[in-house]
Amino acid sequence: MTVYQLLPTASPDTAIWHEVLEIKKIIQELNFPTEIFAENIHPELLSEVKPYRFCRAEKDDVVIYHYSIGSELNSFVLSLNCKLIMIYHNITPAYFFDRFDDRLRFLTESGRKELKSFLNSNLSICIADSEFNKNELCNFGFKNVYVLPIILNIKKYRDEISNPKIKFGGDYKNFLFVGRIAPNKKIEDLIKLYFIYKRSVDSNVRLIIVGSYEENEYKKYYYTLNSFINELHLNDVFFTGKISFKDMVTIYRQSHIFITMSEHEGFCVPLVEAMIFGVPIIAFNSTAIPETLGDSGILVNKKNYTEIAELVDIVLSDSLLRSRIIDKQYKRLSVFDTDKLKQTFIDIIRMVL
Repeated sequence: MTVYQLLPTASPDTAIWHEVLEIKKIIQELNFPTEIFAENIHPELLSEVKPYRFCRAEKDDVVIYHYSIGSELNSFVLSLNCKLIMIYHNITPAYFFDRFDDRLRFLTESGRKELKSFLNSNLSICIADSEFNKNELCNFGFKNVYVLPIILNIKKYRDEISNPKIKFGGDYKNFLFVGRIAPNKKIEDLIKLYFIYKRSVDSNVRLIIVGSYEENEYKKYYYTLNSFINELHLNDVFFTGKISFKDMVTIYRQSHIFITMSEHEGFCVPLVEAMIFGVPIIAFNSTAIPETLGDSGILVNKKNYTEIAELVDIVLSDSLLRSRIIDKQYKRLSVFDTDKLKQTFIDIIRMVL
């Protein structure tokens, strides 16, 4: 028996790709042969990932399918005569892309429609990244849905050596956001908050936005954000684009606060990353964000930028409060303990294996 992982896009230094690698290790530790296939493969991964049409899963094999968008893979996976596990990473609602990219609007819309096709398939088990994702699947009519947060190798984050060439030090306070430069992340709202903070509270700050915008489907949104930044005459907002794991870790270590105004998340890995590096979190209360944060970090229910700016200032200036927030975030990390999540994954898939 072979265990195959299939995903629409295999791209390095993404949350799904890191989980794919962790699952690969687990399968190998269980002494099963395993391979990875994808529809779209980044050139850096051509030695590790094969085009999905070369997947030859047979009756006794297991396919783990990472579902996240409309894709040719959906019909291909449904055609396979084997045991099937779906890991549901959620799908960004199509309306977020209305003004920015017709292709992504179509793929996200079709992804939700095609999800229903799996109701009458040979699907054995569904794994959802969060209760929020599980509720979506259950509302579609799926059964046997288990919740398993995205598996992160926390030790790898902590052991990574910083890149001395990344320098965001000095007397500045660094606001940090990490995530795709996509409309659902509402980065324009983060920029509004930053502008008000800089104008009304403290000008000695910079905003660092870590995430990919190089893909064609994100460029229009990225250009819109840049136009907005120019209108506000801000010269200290930095877009890093796609960067290495080492560089991302370095920037976390140099940041003072993590802020997200995102309005759609199926889990939100950067929240856990901020916990790992002791960066206090302020996040807008939406979708899976409160579930991932638990009782840690700070949730805001309304986008009152003046009030949030004052809150940011309190977190940055009150060392006792800051320490309490960071301590709660460290405690929250126990929920995402790598070994514990690996064992939970093993317990779930053993029902199929």
